[in-house]
Amino acid sequence: MAESSLDKMLSILDLYESDQLHWTPEEIASQLGMSRSTLYRYLRTLSNRGYLVSTVDDGYTLGPKISLLEYRLRMSDPLIVVGGPLAEEMVRQFDGAALISRVFREGFVCIYRSKSLKDSRHYFKRGQIMQLVRGANAHAIQAFLPRHRLERLFFANREEFTAIGMGPDFSDLQGALRPIRNDGVCVSDGELRSGVAAVAAPIFDSRGAVLGSFSFTIPKSTLGAGQIEAIVERVKFSAGVLNQKHESQSLDK
Repeated sequence: MAESSLDKMLSILDLYESDQLHWTPEEIASQLGMSRSTLYRYLRTLSNRGYLVSTVDDGYTLGPKISLLEYRLRMSDPLIVVGGPLAEEMVRQFDGAALISRVFREGFVCIYRSKSLKDSRHYFKRGQIMQLVRGANAHAIQAFLPRHRLERLFFANREEFTAIGMGPDFSDLQGALRPIRNDGVCVSDGELRSGVAAVAAPIFDSRGAVLGSFSFTIPKSTLGAGQIEAIVERVKFSAGVLNQKHESQSLDK
């Protein structure tokens, strides 16, 4: 199927998902294979709409419309509106960081983060996209992916799954995810960051498909007796509240 003009124009915005936040017309044309006339027409439209702004060196960065949409997202996304207070409550109760993430393509994006002032460690930032391979968030989502998506993910990242004990065969991954699927929660011990425990539970959309995750990370040095069990229950409860919301309001709208 031929790519539409709209698809081509939006592919310019896709470039800003990378670590490169400033693009010149020459770089965009080279990356996307667009003619000069087509590219400048798209850049003019995106700039007029506020999605991009031109810089003094003839490049382009993201514009104010992105900030406006991000603000509207925080005001309207049920995962944030409902999950935000749940995350804040966990941070008040435990000295760590609470995150809400949404599945995006072959990864997941942190859409909300709250952390204790006592916790100086660096965690995922809001808007940061992460690979759907390592860590509690990734495994909580993987456990509920359709088989064809999980297989594609596994074979695209087979070496990395093997390195964390979930390979080399697809059946190894399935076996590792089975307890998470049965329990509805994943507890990870230093898989992403040494000395940090993480607990994550899946969030589902109105059709029962996995939509994202609710998680809490905490330095192991601050954990008291029985505290990890309390965190597990609180994470499962918070994800459960979000999962119940699709009965009255679809979370994927």
